[in-house]
Amino acid sequence: MNSIKHRYILKITPLTAVHIGTGLELTPFNYVIKLNKNRTPTLYRFIPGQVISFLSSEQKKELEKLSESGNILPLRKFLYNNFKAGMEIYSLPVSKDIAKSYVNNLQSERNQLIINEMYRKGDIYSPVIPGSSLKGAIRTAVLNKKVREKTSRGYAVPKINKEIQKQALNYKDAKDDPFRAVSISDCVIKKRSKNQIVSNLFIYKNTRGENSRIEMQMTYELIRGKLFNGSAIGGVELLIDNPLIEFPPVGNWEGIKVKLNIKEIADSCNKFYKDAFKEEFNKHYGSCNEFLLKNNLEMLEREIDDIGSDSNKISFLLRVGRFSQVECVTLEEPYRSPFNKKGYGKTRTLARYNDLEMPLGWVRVDVEKAYINGKPTERAVYHN
Repeated sequence: MNSIKHRYILKITPLTAVHIGTGLELTPFNYVIKLNKNRTPTLYRFIPGQVISFLSSEQKKELEKLSESGNILPLRKFLYNNFKAGMEIYSLPVSKDIAKSYVNNLQSERNQLIINEMYRKGDIYSPVIPGSSLKGAIRTAVLNKKVREKTSRGYAVPKINKEIQKQALNYKDAKDDPFRAVSISDCVIKKRSKNQIVSNLFIYKNTRGENSRIEMQMTYELIRGKLFNGSAIGGVELLIDNPLIEFPPVGNWEGIKVKLNIKEIADSCNKFYKDAFKEEFNKHYGSCNEFLLKNNLEMLEREIDDIGSDSNKISFLLRVGRFSQVECVTLEEPYRSPFNKKGYGKTRTLARYNDLEMPLGWVRVDVEKAYINGKPTERAVYHN
């Protein structure tokens, strides 16, 4: 029995913007947008109760009076006028169009100026890509590979998603699921301005080769990927529990029958997500005649092509977070539940930050270090 646990240190590099949501929203009662000392439009996020401690006695009286009046516009203006740098729990750059909209609508009841908050770590408020999101993306790619293998051997694909997974990964219930032996820690990204932004999203539509845009009021906090002139990088630990994988069947437990390893994970992810990107690029952006957008997409294409190109290292592609598009979070056709033949939708959701426009969620993963029972090794990286 191979009783050795394999531990890998992975570097996570978002290539585009990434949004992991909380369902919560920011309003002008817990943020302001002002120019920072470098004259960059910046969102300052604060906790109202903590801001009060910075106010003078007169300011506190004025705030109390405004709060009792029930009129939101003077209250918005008060918070804007009396906020000072240092009151915030975090800050991040905003795009020029968002800053302009904020100034123009701060005194408008018709615009709530809502910003969708991203998931952050506890009291330090650092952006986070949960390990569960990374593991889910990996599972989708591996599952797709296993389904392909089953169908190539003549197996019929079940119509119910849960049954597809059981057949492809060869398990009967959760305790036999091979991904029970895989764990991934959360990816915590430092809350520096180069690592996060506030951006508007828009709908990009392709109808019979004709491209158009649908501008909607969708404003989001985002992890700032490399191609958004960001430097967001995080590290995670991926553990493959070989003792559990190799443990023999006991009683009603049949054991884990599919043996996962890092090389298969990387190969599965590169095949699935690179194919998904190419298909999306060709179907939605191939006829794009907008110079800036086309240039941005070609930069992303080059970054994705580079992943996995070094035969001496392991790197792979993932797509995570909201707006990853259905094709990247479900099996490829013809296995995609609910087994319709509609194929790709006609729209894509893109993020815009000043002159940069790109789809969301693309992430590069590099295997930086490998350990067997706590000892550094190269063998674990290529273990089969």
